[in-house]
Amino acid sequence: MGIEACVPRSYDSLTLDVAVVDAVGHLIAFIRQDGALMGSIDLAINKAVTARMFDGP
Repeated sequence: MGIEACVPRSYDSLTLDVAVVDAVGHLIAFIRQDGALMGSIDLAINKAVTARMFDGP
C-alpha cells in the first residue's frame, strides 16, 4: 500500500499534506497535494511526530 492510500476519496475537495514517520519520529514518507498551503508541510510533519510520541496512529 502506498502513501496515496492515506488520503481517502472523501477528501477530494480538500488539499492535504500527509507525513509518515518511523518508530523514532524520522520522516519516511511525505505527500503533498497540489494547492496545499506551504505552511501545512511543517504542520503535517510535526503532527505525525507528536502522534508517534503518544503512540497514536
